[in-house]
Amino acid sequence: MTTTLTQALVGKLHEDHPQGAILYDATVPGLRVVVGKKASSFKLMGKINNPGGSYVTATLGRTDQVSLKTARAEAQAIRLKLSKGDDPRRVKTEVPTLAQALERYLDSRPDLQPSTKGLVSRESGRPAQEAEKHSHGCNRP
Repeated sequence: MTTTLTQALVGKLHEDHPQGAILYDATVPGLRVVVGKKASSFKLMGKINNPGGSYVTATLGRTDQVSLKTARAEAQAIRLKLSKGDDPRRVKTEVPTLAQALERYLDSRPDLQPSTKGLVSRESGRPAQEAEKHSHGCNRP
């Protein structure tokens, strides 16, 4: 059964309800408040829109640290991700290619001499053997 949650109701949940009680929000589908042993927490349960269609639960925070308004906004954002087929539990990170990482490194080092930067040609991608030829007589094993 859903309840129209208010900030005042959420603040008194721990006093008025036993441990393990769950109140479902009537405003945002899937948003619920779970009463725990020491505190209550906002949680969202939703289904990922993909062929597997697995259900996920995301903890949004404790009721004494996150307001109902913030929890609803976060729940709506997560529901949008779910509808796009994204799993909010997995953060997507972009891993740079080796060439991109080298480019960033060289750009972040203005202290490097041009001859040092010349050892690694960004445009041609010379192999290491060719770079060694230009090492100005420094033969390293």
